[in-house]
Amino acid sequence: MFVFFSLFVVGFGVIGTLWFRKLYGKGYLLNPLVLSSLYVFVIGFGVSNYVLFTATDAVDYYLGADAYVYLNKAMILTVFAMVSLWAGYRSGAGTWLAGKWDSSVMARRFLRREYQLDYRVIMVFIILSFSCRLLQVRFRLFGYTSTIDEWIRLAAFAQWLHAGATLGLLSLLVVSLAWFKRPSDKHAMYLMVFLLTYESVFGFMLGQKSAVVMPLAITGVAYYYTRHRFPWKAFLAGIALLYMAYVVIEPFRRLRYEDPDFQSGSLVAIASNVINAGKSYERDSAIDIFKSQIAMRVNSTLMAACSVKYMDENGLNQDAPEFLRNLILSPLHAVVPRFLWSTKPMETTGQWFNIEVLGAPADAVSASAMTPVGYLYFTGGAYAICIGFFLIGILQQWAAVSFSGKGSGSEVIYFCLLGTLVQLDNSVNAIFLYTARNLLLATGIQYFLFKR
Repeated sequence: MFVFFSLFVVGFGVIGTLWFRKLYGKGYLLNPLVLSSLYVFVIGFGVSNYVLFTATDAVDYYLGADAYVYLNKAMILTVFAMVSLWAGYRSGAGTWLAGKWDSSVMARRFLRREYQLDYRVIMVFIILSFSCRLLQVRFRLFGYTSTIDEWIRLAAFAQWLHAGATLGLLSLLVVSLAWFKRPSDKHAMYLMVFLLTYESVFGFMLGQKSAVVMPLAITGVAYYYTRHRFPWKAFLAGIALLYMAYVVIEPFRRLRYEDPDFQSGSLVAIASNVINAGKSYERDSAIDIFKSQIAMRVNSTLMAACSVKYMDENGLNQDAPEFLRNLILSPLHAVVPRFLWSTKPMETTGQWFNIEVLGAPADAVSASAMTPVGYLYFTGGAYAICIGFFLIGILQQWAAVSFSGKGSGSEVIYFCLLGTLVQLDNSVNAIFLYTARNLLLATGIQYFLFKR
């Protein structure tokens, strides 16, 4: 049964993608439904399942003798989730919401149409991004060198510093789109090269492999969106860059916790630690880590099965996160700042899952991904999974119809929403939270980015 459901998920995603290509033609790979089907389901719950036949120790450790009881149930729930996602997208509710958005005052009066960049604003964004990262370093909120105590103590301040730091990536997206649309704009080309290098270097210093690859991915997405050709060079370069990230970042992370003299008080100190970590790697072990961790990192089935096992055997105790309440209140969490809402919950579901479900030590600070299927199973079982993914499908259609291909301002909003609607955060409430928050922020930002 496990192999059958795995193949079903892969087949459903591939056939759905081919159907979407026939129906909509160019640019179909940047539709949120297609991308999430391929990334979350085909890869996360389908192709990568082969690793569970080789990583038998991990399967036995987490699931015990009845492992395939829970793996099969997790796959059945995944099928429900995938079908519900497509049903929500095809329901037409997203198109109706898009019509309401298009007729709104905000859409008619505030959205820019032309790619006439205001480079003064771009420079301000770059300076703000760099300044926010300096402050993150100063307050020990910078990437893997940060501490959980500081994040809790400075929660309200930290989220705005993080938002400010991402202005560099937003600037990279905008100048990439501008240059691919207008190759004569050399200012955009020079800025794109600078920002691509700048953001990749900071990705290494953050100690986050995704942050290393993200700038190149953004540039490749902009190329595909404007030219309708797959960016093979960027794709291959991304794989090479990801390998480099594993080579450098894994020893950097070990150094962070094993070296009592580890210095993280300045960018120079962090950069020095990254360079020293890169020099210490062993080529053969790096290759083994790269091959094994890639498969385990992208696989979602095992963690979903752990969620099913825990919920079926134990249920939720009084210390568990309030999954349903956080999901319902997620739009309010997006717009009400923490200084006005002192009891606003922290996002600690991943840490709870790591300790309570996976059995990590009680003082562990790292988080583990329970997958969106697992989160919704904790929220309300199979019914919550079907309803939750149906609503996400509606959001995906609304975003695609409202913003894709409708001018510079709408496209900036679309790409600001795309990551959230494709990756499908393991804390499902964050999908609705970041969709609402990014919509408001991106609408304001695009108004100043482009000239009238």
